[in-house]
Amino acid sequence: QLFDVDNFKPLSEQVGPILYGSPEMWLHPDEEIFVTRYGDFARLWSTKSGKEICKPLLHPDWVSSCAFSPDGATLATACDDGLIRFWNISGGELEGQIINIQEDLVRNMIYSHDGQKLACHGFVTTVWDISTRKRIAGPFAHIEKSQQIDLTKNSRFMLTGGGKWVKQGTRASHILRIWDTVTNRPVSRIINLNTNLELSSFSPDGSNIITSSEDGNVRIYDVLNPIQGSPEEIEKWLEVNITMQLNEQNDPEFMTAKDWRERRQLLKFSPFDH
Repeated sequence: QLFDVDNFKPLSEQVGPILYGSPEMWLHPDEEIFVTRYGDFARLWSTKSGKEICKPLLHPDWVSSCAFSPDGATLATACDDGLIRFWNISGGELEGQIINIQEDLVRNMIYSHDGQKLACHGFVTTVWDISTRKRIAGPFAHIEKSQQIDLTKNSRFMLTGGGKWVKQGTRASHILRIWDTVTNRPVSRIINLNTNLELSSFSPDGSNIITSSEDGNVRIYDVLNPIQGSPEEIEKWLEVNITMQLNEQNDPEFMTAKDWRERRQLLKFSPFDH
């Protein structure tokens, strides 16, 4: 059920019990429609009546994420079969060519502000051109999957967040990374939250990151702390720190413990020493 955040009054009838257990929902840009996912279905609903506006959008496997285009005309859905599909909102029909995500199972997606790009996030992150359906940035290698992703207004920089369940005392350690979508390299320090990350996003001007976390705190970070050094040095430093490297097919893969130790011993460069 949707509520007005100003007066906490319901904006729609309660939807159920067909959606019992539905883990997520996304609101349409005009706020008159929302979409939910559960199992191999995505469903479009009216915010006023609480009723479905078209037939359920059936997928061959579990639907993992959804995203409305900024103009509100299209819904993108990610499925565990490795494909991203695009649906016409007015009729609930497939439109255009699908995107085949070969590197990963997508857990979150976000359109760029101009609607021309789609960023997809899971164990690795990729950015795709909507018109050509081709990858234009990434893969950005991660040690673990994450559901946090955001783009600056000009789509140049990307925020990813999440973490491995490595205990520090009684808390999990989640991290944030900022990437340059043109060079495919990190552009700021790794931010260690030392707690379970719930939500993260750029500020409207892209100069800050805002996070909320399991410990009940909201934090604001200054992102203007660029990494310095040659691209080759930064790439080697990044591989050692995330324990992953790109193979001959340009796909991320884990380094063996032996390779990691050898690279670490040879690495004399720290981008934060400059």
